Amino acid sequence: MAEAQPNVELILAIRELTRVSAELERIEGDFRGLMDALEEGVVMLDAKGRVAALNGSAQRLLGAAAPAVQEWLWGQPDTTAHGMHPAVETLLDGKPRSGVALQAPGDRGRWLGVSTRATRGATGEVSGVVCSFSDVTERRMREETLEKLATVDPLTGAFNRRYLEDRLEAEISRARRARHPLALALADLDHFKGINDRHGHAGGDRALQAFATILRETLRLEDVVARLGGDEFCMLFPGTGAQAAAVALERVLARLRATDIASEGATFRISGTFGVAELQPGTGRAEFMAEADAALYAAKEAGRGRVAVHRRDGA
Repeated sequence: MAEAQPNVELILAIRELTRVSAELERIEGDFRGLMDALEEGVVMLDAKGRVAALNGSAQRLLGAAAPAVQEWLWGQPDTTAHGMHPAVETLLDGKPRSGVALQAPGDRGRWLGVSTRATRGATGEVSGVVCSFSDVTERRMREETLEKLATVDPLTGAFNRRYLEDRLEAEISRARRARHPLALALADLDHFKGINDRHGHAGGDRALQAFATILRETLRLEDVVARLGGDEFCMLFPGTGAQAAAVALERVLARLRATDIASEGATFRISGTFGVAELQPGTGRAEFMAEADAALYAAKEAGRGRVAVHRRDGA
């Protein structure tokens, strides 16, 4: 009886399968090693949006394992264009995202910069998403500090002229689109030169600071208080007519008259004069400001320390 001959082809196939399996294990090991060596967090999603892989940095930055990462991706609304996580948006439309700032889960004070890119199958369909991110908290804080320096008056904490000009354009556009009223007021601190003469520049600074503080504390949160320069201020009242704005400014005047300001051992009180205008159809920014300025001039002529409303009919 002849001995059975070994199946050479089967042996070769088994050897090749063993070699390929070992090579795949080596590649997978190299891939995981590379992923874990990255300081940047990486999360890989499959075509159904499930977490397929994540590296150690992702777990460290998110403070979470795969199930919680799934919640971060799908469970929280964010300030993106469609209220979705950028990785989910990329999964849906295949478009990459770059540098989207999102708050870290469970830590409202920490920010992540998120970028996403779709992976595609042989026929070009989206087969998954690679989501990478890093901690950008310090950079965001620097940006916020620079933005504040660019828009806020450092002495009084009120907004500055640059911010006001941009905001005024936006509020005029919004008021016209929504057909809502908009009032604007210009103000001067009364007899500011005399305050400086009697109490020095430190006293003048304290007066300006008190003026801005009382404005902010008395008016609504949505109202805008800006310092134009010197002792000149401007206020915007979104959704408010001139008469209602004038009533609010009368309350400001009452608080100013009742507030003692201390400077170098002396105390004094301040007052202000206000001119108010209401946005009219066809009125541009320059005319709007001019009407408030005309009302301010009328209030000064009438004796200061009062609020005047611009009347187009001259009444």
